[in-house]
Amino acid sequence: EDLYEEKVARVNTHITTKGVKVAYIKLVEEEMAEELAVRLGVF
Repeated sequence: EDLYEEKVARVNTHITTKGVKVAYIKLVEEEMAEELAVRLGVF
């Protein structure tokens, strides 16, 4: 929330079979997810 100034509804974490930790983040506003992905360089 502080780093990208977005409201987070929920965070789920998962450790893969290869030992890599993955986080799934649900944002409060769905429209912000696309904007955040662009800022992160995903799109």
